[in-house]
Parts: sequence; C-alpha cells; structure tokens
Amino acid sequence: PPEDLENVKTKAAGGANVLPGSSVDGEVRAYHDATELPHFEFASYDPANGGALNYNSVAPGVQGDQDLSGVVRCDGPSLNINGDLKLDNCLFFVDGSLTVTGSVRGSGAVVVTGSTTVNGGSALTSADSVALLSKGDLNLVSNSATKYTFQGLAYTRGNFRAKNFTVVGGFVADGLSA
Repeated sequence: PPEDLENVKTKAAGGANVLPGSSVDGEVRAYHDATELPHFEFASYDPANGGALNYNSVAPGVQGDQDLSGVVRCDGPSLNINGDLKLDNCLFFVDGSLTVTGSVRGSGAVVVTGSTTVNGGSALTSADSVALLSKGDLNLVSNSATKYTFQGLAYTRGNFRAKNFTVVGGFVADGLSA
C-alpha cells in the first residue's frame, strides 16, 4: 500500500455515496468528468474457447476450500465455495456466478461471467494480489463486525458494493446505477 494516501482518489461521473462507517483515504470526486473505463472481453479469458489451453475443472454447486493453480474452469451456473479460495498463479474462469464464504487470496485472476460475492477475508501477505473480474454485480460484504481486506484489482460491469471490507489496490465499477 502507498505510504502517502493523499494521492488516493475516488472519482465518479455521477454521485458517490460513502455510507456511515465507511471511509475513503483520499479525495472523493463526485460529478467529475467521465473517464473511459476498461472493457474486458470475458469470453477471451475462457480456457474452453478455441481448445488451445489445457485446464482443470471444478464442479459447480457447493464446494469446500479450494487451492487452485494453473488454468481452472467451472461450468456453472453457480459455484459456492464454503471456505477460502487460494490462487497460486492461477487463472480461474467461472461461467456463472461465484460466492466465496471465506477469503480470496494468493496470486492470479478470477473471471466470473455472472455475479460475484465474497463474504469473508483474512490477514493478507505482501504476496497476495488477485484480479477479480465480474461481469455481474460484485459484492465484498461481511455482515459481522470483523473488518476484512481484499488486495488487488476489483472490476465489475455491474454494481460494486463493499461492507466491512478494505480494498487495497483499485476497483472499477462500470455499473448501471450510482
């Protein structure tokens, strides 16, 4: 994390709503000039497209802790991980929705064509850096008083919601509402 948080900004072309109990360490710029957002082609990350990549599979439904490496795919329509999702230089593609009741950590990318919800976290190390791309809504939410941390890049084409989470890195919310 940067030592000088004065340069950290939240910028929105529309309104920005920082709820009570939440904070932004830096400047909030609401109703700012629009900035072109990156648009990821989710299908280009699918290892099943083109047949060029060998990949492992995770069955849809309810699963326990997952320690994944290499290229991994889940057919969906939904995957619920009751535990931690640990990546070791992994591209994890989920063709559907993903819910993790635990931490998402390690190094790699999680690409989800549906909605994504992370309901927990953990103490992170400096090696943790995950790109979390969700075509649907992205929720980093804990209903407990415990404060969790997500480290990496969070991107959504849906709406972004965080509660009791600190995002160390950046997020892009290209959603339909404020």
